[in-house]
Amino acid sequence: MNAAFIIGGIGTYAMPESSGGKIFSAVYGFFVGLVVMAALGVVLAPIAHRIMHKFHLDEADD
Repeated sequence: MNAAFIIGGIGTYAMPESSGGKIFSAVYGFFVGLVVMAALGVVLAPIAHRIMHKFHLDEADD
């Protein structure tokens, strides 16, 4: 349940007692956030590329 809450951005269900647990929870949250951002970039890049082609935003003005 803690992992699901951290992945969802809610936080931990029960705060870890030890320093190692708190550090792990923080690092895991940052890591999951980076993975989500990278996945969104991979998924949305083709859509953004198609929009640039549609509006001719990728042509250089010479």
